[in-house]
Amino acid sequence: MKTSAYAARSRSSKQFMNSITSATSSHNTQPFFASGKTSKHGDSSGLNPSAQEGEDVGGRTVGEFVGDVGRPVGSFFGNVFGSIVGAVAGNDISSATTTPAVWNNHGHFKWDISFSTSGRNGWIVQKIESTRRAQDAAGNALPDGLTPLYWEAWAVDGAGNISPASGGTHDFWQRRSFGNNTQGHWSISSACYFTTTDPATQGFAVGNAPEAGGLLSSLSEPSGLGVGRLHRFAQGTWDSTSAIPTHDGSAGPQ
Repeated sequence: MKTSAYAARSRSSKQFMNSITSATSSHNTQPFFASGKTSKHGDSSGLNPSAQEGEDVGGRTVGEFVGDVGRPVGSFFGNVFGSIVGAVAGNDISSATTTPAVWNNHGHFKWDISFSTSGRNGWIVQKIESTRRAQDAAGNALPDGLTPLYWEAWAVDGAGNISPASGGTHDFWQRRSFGNNTQGHWSISSACYFTTTDPATQGFAVGNAPEAGGLLSSLSEPSGLGVGRLHRFAQGTWDSTSAIPTHDGSAGPQ
């Protein structure tokens, strides 16, 4: 797909994120992905392998622009600090991409990863914060039932095996397609923690957050999580109101 005006205007911010990417190599992280493009349906930020696909600044509001610049920076520094704490505590968490991030037309996005941890006999709890602005060509808001904030959990056994999983993938991030003649912006931010407290004793259950799929999840913050070991983000801005749809964004670390 062709590069949008947004991508041209935000080249300097992407160059800045690339410079941050280079610095991450010494902290056991992988590079940020940037941008892509045709779609399916569904939203997920958990174990859901069957999921289907104000003032404007380059197609984004000022607040969205600030958030898009801040998320990569916040994730980078969060991972530097989290890796130090995890190394000392013996329960660091890292991720590896199993399906590369792709930005399809009409707001559809997909990125799958696997986790690994030096922690044993506990749980990985991930906090998910999501935003989305979806509009029709006239700027009218479209119905959207996205859960803005929730927590989800994976069990870790004495050998470091993490479950549940699907074909080696633990976490499926997806944002659904809104179809032709739509426009908008979305973001996902996450922080992963290691805990020895069973989430089920803190109100976690399958179905509390639909996006979590088959994972235990909660809409309330559990106690005693401490410092986040792993921070990730993904974000995008799409415009399908013209002849050539565009969808640009970034995600990391990968």
